[in-house]
Amino acid sequence: MLLDLKGFFSSENEKKEKPFSFSFSMADVEMDGIYPFVSPIAVTGKAKTENGAVRLTAEVSYEFKAACNRCLTEIHELKKELFEHLLLLSDEDSPDDTYIRVSEEAIELSQLLREDIILNIPTVLLCREDCKGLCPKCGKNLNNGPCGCREDSVDPRLEILKNLINQEL
Repeated sequence: MLLDLKGFFSSENEKKEKPFSFSFSMADVEMDGIYPFVSPIAVTGKAKTENGAVRLTAEVSYEFKAACNRCLTEIHELKKELFEHLLLLSDEDSPDDTYIRVSEEAIELSQLLREDIILNIPTVLLCREDCKGLCPKCGKNLNNGPCGCREDSVDPRLEILKNLINQEL
């Protein structure tokens, strides 16, 4: 959605506010072989003048489905996130992340919010904070209880080191 901001940057004294509401799809976004965005992204927000700039506030809500990185259990969440940006009218690029510089009096909101959502996804997805994962030997989900595998077994490649430690004792 292209948000038209004509007149927002022209007068510092005049307060303007423009609400917006729309939805867009992120069904084409692939992460580790899956497509986690199972519903359209619903967006509501507003653009408001603020000291010669425009403050953009947007709340997004969507369904997210993925597998836990430790135990492979399906994670299905309804997410709501709030994003804010300060927009300045300028032709020059700046490495400053505080502002978004727009060269025209319009901004493509779908692309901006798409980037915000992707950057806000955690690098490690967990079904819960204390997820124990899978047993490396038998593959049982350790969140459902112990698996019964021997914990004192040593990787065969390191068996020689275990023998050295036992000899010294």
